[in-house]
Amino acid sequence: MKRLIFALSISTQLLLMSCESWIDVLPKTEVKSKEIFSNEAGFKSALIGIYARMTQDETYGKNLSYGYIEELTHRYDNYHTGIIPTDEQRAEIYDYRNHAYSKNIQSTIWKEMYKTIANINNLVYNIELSGDEILITPNYREIIAGEAYALRAFHYFDLLRLWGPTYSLDPTSKTLPWRNTVGNEKIELSAANDLIEHIISDLKKAEQLLSNDNMNYERDNENIFLSKRGFRLNLFAVKALLARVYNYTGDKENAIRYASEVISNSKLTLVNNNSVDAPFSKEALFSINVHNMVEHIMNDWKNTVTLDTERWISTDNIRTVYEYSTIGVNDIRYRSGYGFIHGSGRYLNRKFLSSDLNYQNIIPMIRLSEMYLIMAESVALGESYNYLNTLRTTRGISRNNNIGTSITEEQRESYINKEYQKEFFAEGQWFYYLKRKNKNTFHRSPVENMIYYRLPIPDDEVEFGNVNQ
Repeated sequence: MKRLIFALSISTQLLLMSCESWIDVLPKTEVKSKEIFSNEAGFKSALIGIYARMTQDETYGKNLSYGYIEELTHRYDNYHTGIIPTDEQRAEIYDYRNHAYSKNIQSTIWKEMYKTIANINNLVYNIELSGDEILITPNYREIIAGEAYALRAFHYFDLLRLWGPTYSLDPTSKTLPWRNTVGNEKIELSAANDLIEHIISDLKKAEQLLSNDNMNYERDNENIFLSKRGFRLNLFAVKALLARVYNYTGDKENAIRYASEVISNSKLTLVNNNSVDAPFSKEALFSINVHNMVEHIMNDWKNTVTLDTERWISTDNIRTVYEYSTIGVNDIRYRSGYGFIHGSGRYLNRKFLSSDLNYQNIIPMIRLSEMYLIMAESVALGESYNYLNTLRTTRGISRNNNIGTSITEEQRESYINKEYQKEFFAEGQWFYYLKRKNKNTFHRSPVENMIYYRLPIPDDEVEFGNVNQ
């Protein structure tokens, strides 16, 4: 946030390689913006460099996927210390001002997210400044600009979901600084509802700019840059994000509009067998590709459940989450060799452990299943069961256990909560659901009243004047 220099993370020659190789090189040098944005290759490198930043541990490569955000909901029976904690020890993670582990991670997430936003702002600025002259390949300007706006919205929305209020209770609360220009001046905190307006505006711009997106999910050797669209914020990923944002604000009409469009037109279908496609990548609207992920995550995930450092869960834990004793014995999100590796009293999620090279290195950011849950939550009560049953039966739950047509609002919320809990294990999305619904308790909560959904602005940001409160 301090300097107007863009971290060039990938050399131009990588643009001639596959999507999987785009993030092979982490940021090593800094090059002034004027030099980067002097040609088309520089614009492409700048964009792909932003996606590369997202794969780092500090944000979506760990902390905001399977790491810290999952620890806030106590998904694992064992994590990061090698010791099984007591409830009192687990509750310490909510002492955000004094607990060193939480305090340091939150500060890191905040700083790295805003660094990425600074890079995005720099890219947007230069597109508006000279994109018409330099980006002469048909549709490149629209694609790069559309993805840049979508990336900014994506990052700000997650910052808001972490540092903002429970939106339904306090939408006008002062929350975050909105910075959409290149600069280092102090920024006042914006109200949550004002941030939502900025986020939706960026996503609407992205939707328009990406209207001619070819939506090619496959590799295209003739045009690498416009292939493998599932690893970029493509048109339908943007529509899915709009559905997510509108659902967050309680705008059911627009949430239904966008979620139904994604379900109907994205050409993706729900996965019914994850034995090979462990991360459900075939239904992912947007994923990040973490280079050499097997080594990257080896301290947390291995094809064994014998080491204390792994993020395993216990028999009681997994059987409660996946309703083993009633409907979950054949649920592919639970089954051995599908959703989990089953050990003796220890279970390890397989999402990042596929043995097939085509499904390795993938962390999903937004999947089709979420659109079904948004629909289930937003449509009339008498229609909700259709979307819930479709998701459940695709995941292996018997039709004999279908949800009936006559359910109460309370039952609907309970079903949806359970599906978020099952569906997004090690992806971080359950925390956001619990916060949005202001749940005062949840499975394995170590506190009697969960009032710790809102993270405090890091001390350094206030102390050194990066924000005005």
